[in-house]
Amino acid sequence: MRCEIADDDLPAFVTYLALGTPEAIRARMAPAEVGIWTLGRPLMWEPLEKASLVPQVVIDVLQTSDELSAIQKLAPETFDITMSDLIERLHAVLEGMPNLTWRIEWT
Repeated sequence: MRCEIADDDLPAFVTYLALGTPEAIRARMAPAEVGIWTLGRPLMWEPLEKASLVPQVVIDVLQTSDELSAIQKLAPETFDITMSDLIERLHAVLEGMPNLTWRIEWT
């Protein structure tokens, strides 16, 4: 199954996706390692970065997701602050986004 989404809808869709995962990690509903295998994968963010269809802030958050488990292990005192910072950055992107809706088609 594939998900198809119009280029115009991609910024909101990816930003919401990028927001949900850190929210789940911060709430301890998902382990920090989830970031490595989902948002942090280069296969996830590289095509978006090359196409310049998603704000760079969102790409930065996706890239940082690869480091969350290391931050949690090596600097646990900064983990919650890091998670809050990522979430706040994504909130700011959404607040400035002219179109907050998105549509997908499954094929």
